[in-house]
Parts: sequence; structure tokens; C-alpha cells
Amino acid sequence: MDTQTGAGCIFMNNNLILGGYQKNTISGIGGCMELNENIYENAYRETIEELYDITEIDKTLINDIINMIKPLKILDKHRYKILIHTFEDLEIIIRKCINIKSKLYDSQPNNIQELILNRKYKNDSEIKQLVLLPIIQNITINEYFMDDIRQLII
Repeated sequence: MDTQTGAGCIFMNNNLILGGYQKNTISGIGGCMELNENIYENAYRETIEELYDITEIDKTLINDIINMIKPLKILDKHRYKILIHTFEDLEIIIRKCINIKSKLYDSQPNNIQELILNRKYKNDSEIKQLVLLPIIQNITINEYFMDDIRQLII
């Protein structure tokens, strides 16, 4: 029997998906399972950790989220599970996390726009920035646009 190694969440609508920029790449949100966690506890704990850059999360908060939202489906990536959610579900998580103190925000975000746009860049955060990407088969960043981005880096 294979043991589960981790879980994560994808938040999306028909056109866009939320990703996280880390270590020169954009990835999803999620990570390794802790002892005695199920996939839901794992996925939502990792989501909160990576959205807010915190490590101490009240298990009551995670259980409340489990009871409030349900994934549209679950992708099985062998020993890793990905819970597919809507942006509306992410808004519910944001509202449930309103009392979390995060060094990434001067004031707690109330919605997805604030979650993305008001996030401070912290070099030691696992996820440096949140990004919205189009849901398409293949994506490449235009070399001229990359040159523009490089010129903005201080």
C-alpha cells in the first residue's frame, strides 16, 4: 500500500488559476503531509501556511474550513492529492483567516485582490508572490517582456 506524501489546493475559475512564485519557478500551493493528517488537513494547512507565511495554525481553523468548503474534484498524482477549488472557496478561506497575523500584509486581506496585490515581498517566504495565470495548455513568456521585467529588477 502506498502512503500519502502530501496534498495541495488549486484555486481557479473558468479562465484563471492561482499560483505561487518560488525559487525561480511558479508552482501550485501545497506540501508534505504531517503525522496523523488527512489530505484535507494537509492541503488546507499548507494553503494557509503559504498564503500567509505562518507555521502555527489552530486546528480548529482548519476543521472549520473543511466543514465550509468542498473540492470540485480531487486529482490523484500517485501519492500526492490536489484539491480543486473555486475562487469563491478561496474567498471563504480568506474571510476565515481574517485574524491571522502575517508579516506579509500591513492589514489582513479581505478578498483575493487584496491577497495578491497587497502582499509584501519577503525573500525568506516559501512563496514570494502570488500570481494569476491563464488556464491554457502551454505558456511561454515573451523574451522582450522578460527583458522588460529584468530591467525593473533593482
